[in-house]
Amino acid sequence: MRFLSLLLPFLVIGIQHAFGSAHGDILAKPQLPSKDPFYEPDGESWKDEKLGTILKVRNVTITSLLPYAPSKAKAYQLLYRTQNMHGQADASVTTVIVPVRPNFKRVLSVQNAYDSADVNCGPSYGLQFQAEGWGASWNKLNLAFMARYLQKGPVMRSLITKAQTRRLPWARRALSRRWIRSAQF
Repeated sequence: MRFLSLLLPFLVIGIQHAFGSAHGDILAKPQLPSKDPFYEPDGESWKDEKLGTILKVRNVTITSLLPYAPSKAKAYQLLYRTQNMHGQADASVTTVIVPVRPNFKRVLSVQNAYDSADVNCGPSYGLQFQAEGWGASWNKLNLAFMARYLQKGPVMRSLITKAQTRRLPWARRALSRRWIRSAQF
């Protein structure tokens, strides 16, 4: 039985890769981060904002372990102001996932493994419904570890995307908590 539970995520990923998705007409495929304007701040004034300031917010649909089905959990992407290791202004994206029956008293930081050299492999893209490529496959495998929290559990914050330089972890934690407290679900 344990062998089957370990094999299930690989079977799901294989089926999804082989046959695509049945929801193609309902939900648009997400753009690759390298081509998606959401991942870039507007103008230049954002550089003067405080660390952790949220610059953009959008709803996204994340995938589930079931073939051809989006998750019922709500998900939001936040573009926020941070800085690189040289103190220069930078921006990054984090994904906040709100389970179907959330426990707002807790925030779980999910540290997905990903290829940080390729912006298109990050969790903010790969966890989205209908994402394609290696980033999607790898993140769907990581989703198996998060699946138990998607129905009932703490609000989750997935690791950043667009990691060009070292980020400040305190800024990510602070902005996620601040946004979760102020958001209307």
